[in-house]
Amino acid sequence: LTTLQADLIKTNADIAKVQTDTVPQTTPSFAKVVALVEPTVVRIDAADITGSGLIIRRTGYILTAEHIVNGTSSVKITLLNGEKYDGTVISRYVIVDLAIVKIISTRTDFPEAILGTSEDLKVGEEVAAVGFPYLSSLGSPATFTTGIISAIRTVDAVEYIQTDAAVNPGNSGGPLINLKGEVIGLISWGLYGWAIQGLNFAVPIDEAKIVIQNTIE
Repeated sequence: LTTLQADLIKTNADIAKVQTDTVPQTTPSFAKVVALVEPTVVRIDAADITGSGLIIRRTGYILTAEHIVNGTSSVKITLLNGEKYDGTVISRYVIVDLAIVKIISTRTDFPEAILGTSEDLKVGEEVAAVGFPYLSSLGSPATFTTGIISAIRTVDAVEYIQTDAAVNPGNSGGPLINLKGEVIGLISWGLYGWAIQGLNFAVPIDEAKIVIQNTIE
């Protein structure tokens, strides 16, 4: 009897494991992803250029593209709710087109993005690009466009995530996210022209994490 009870317990455990393994993992709806990510994306006005940025710390640290803040140390930051802050550039990494900006504020409750990983990305994986298009008259909210990872490509010795998600000038510095709302890259540049479509590039987030660690950790 004891043996039968032990066998039954093991069988039930095996059945439970199979059921767990076969139940599909649910992915948040895209509307929920937008609600999660949007408050962490900011508009950056620097001299005569407008771009995007990503709040990475609740104390107001922002990750953005270096070319957005190139040549200036002071910027204007606009949050989703319309609040405006001054910001100062505290580090630049020109080769990988990354910079970190600090909002000038004593607040410690800014919305903070969830940083994923770019280590195991797969071509064909669905992603979304987030940011503020060049037309400043559009204002808030941020724009979300969807696509896939088209390739992992090295250009001028720098590795990029290539995506066909629509990206426009002004999106630079905004996040590339997976459909769980995790940041997997930072939008850097794209190729544009009448015969060119869907050639946009983002710096992998694992590269950005090195910048973050070297600057504020």
